[in-house]
Parts: sequence; structure tokens; C-alpha cells
Amino acid sequence: MSDRIKMIGNKIRLMRVSKGLSQQSLAKEIGITQAHFSNIENGRCNATIDVLLRLHDSLQTPMAAFFEEIDEQDSMSLAKQNKSSGIDVDDLLAVLQLLKQAK
Repeated sequence: MSDRIKMIGNKIRLMRVSKGLSQQSLAKEIGITQAHFSNIENGRCNATIDVLLRLHDSLQTPMAAFFEEIDEQDSMSLAKQNKSSGIDVDDLLAVLQLLKQAK
């Protein structure tokens, strides 16, 4: 898949984590399987417009947010907010590094 698809998947992951949601719970809420949701987050498949619209509603975020770039400060802020989520700063920084490589 393209680097842009991976970037969108990473952005979805960061939004989900920032809300304290599991893949399973968010996937169920938007009506897709957890496996499909995982593939979207990992950039292995495209998120359809319909899925993005459902994510937009569930995450209460602007549609444009899926396409905005992630910077290091955003990653650090999310890490601080979500220490209990099981995702640590190193994980978020690894995502950031992947996004920088995608540019």
C-alpha cells in the first residue's frame, strides 16, 4: 500500500488511542471486523469513504483530521494522555518515524 494509506492508518490509530478505545470496540461501533480495522490501521488496506465517515462520527473528529500530518509534539501529547492505554512514548515515536519516512 502507499505511504499515504499508511499515514492515514497511523492517524486513525493515534485518534483511537487518544480516545482510550480498543480496536475491537471501535470496529464494532463502526460495523467492521477487528481484523479489517487492524488492516486499515496498519496500512494494509484502504479505508473507504463510508468507513471514514463512520470513524468521523464515532471519534467526533473533523474529516480533515484523517489527512493532516502528525508531528512529534502531537505524538508526545498523545503519549502523555494515554499512559494507561498500553501504548507508550516509544510506540508513538516509532509511528512518527514511519510517517517522516513516508514523506
